[in-house]
Amino acid sequence: MSKKSGRTKPKQSSFQYSLPAIRAIQAGQEFFTTAVPFGVLSKLLNTTLASENEQVSHNRERSKTINEYIVRNPQSYVLTAITLSVHGKCNFEGTSGSDTEITSGMLTIPMNTSLQIHDGRHRAKAIADAVAKSPSIANESISVVIFRQNGKNETTRQFSDIRTFQRKYARSERILNDPQDSIAEITRSVIDAVPAFKNSIEMVKTTISNRSRNLFTFSALYQANQILLADSKDQKPEEMHNIAVDFWLAVQAAMPDWTSDRLRADLRKETIHAHGVTLCAIATVGASLMVQFPKSWKRKIGNLREIDWSRDNAELWEGKAMFNGRMTKSAASISLTANVISSRMSTRRD
Repeated sequence: MSKKSGRTKPKQSSFQYSLPAIRAIQAGQEFFTTAVPFGVLSKLLNTTLASENEQVSHNRERSKTINEYIVRNPQSYVLTAITLSVHGKCNFEGTSGSDTEITSGMLTIPMNTSLQIHDGRHRAKAIADAVAKSPSIANESISVVIFRQNGKNETTRQFSDIRTFQRKYARSERILNDPQDSIAEITRSVIDAVPAFKNSIEMVKTTISNRSRNLFTFSALYQANQILLADSKDQKPEEMHNIAVDFWLAVQAAMPDWTSDRLRADLRKETIHAHGVTLCAIATVGASLMVQFPKSWKRKIGNLREIDWSRDNAELWEGKAMFNGRMTKSAASISLTANVISSRMSTRRD
């Protein structure tokens, strides 16, 4: 018997994942919704997550943050669905014979099938890392939405569509809705306790429109409280709350413009003290005063009243809180503005 020449074609893997799923129709195409155990997900997406050719940027810091969130809150974490596309064969056996109705059934995916993550790459990486650290959570699950893909162009288009219509939350809104963030909770309580801030904080957007009646953004006040309370993290939340409220009430007393009848739009246009950079700079100075003068810092804060906060005073504020006449809120600007404030306050009598 003569032997056939040539290479033997490798057989496709007969191993597969079987997942209970619901099939539905969207834009004439079927998709599947299922729940995948963390342990299975980390194996299912191992090749995808490790691929250097994946056309999706990966922020390792973001994955680390999500991973820490899962590990830190094992009884209360919440993760939204991951969206995947399957390149290759997958089979669905539904309980209903209809091809158009929503139906439950069993979805099988060969282990060697190519997958692409359209939404949730950072969540998937965080889950894989969490399972590696805490194998006990391998049996917990996350919802996954799976689309069939027939070609590269279709994959690219759908990935673009998902990104285009995906809502991006402002930083203020993310912080505001995080019940685990103690500084966010303190910031909310400060807003209620300090008249200058009550009904004067933009709670969602990270910028304030020209005609807004708000004085600061929630994000700016949150950052200022982070600076102010940086050395008080070991104290109880109630004590940190009292420190923040006492401080901002003292600042408010030295900033009559904040509680005056002047239009907020005019304050932002004419002064630098109605901007986030100055709020953070004042918190920087305040944190230092509390350490150096634990019994007299309130009296020293009163010297804020004597500073010329006018934006027309370019000699004082240009290159610090302002660059080319425009307000800026970089870390360097906060530090430079704090230096100016500290210097001006030290020249005043208590």
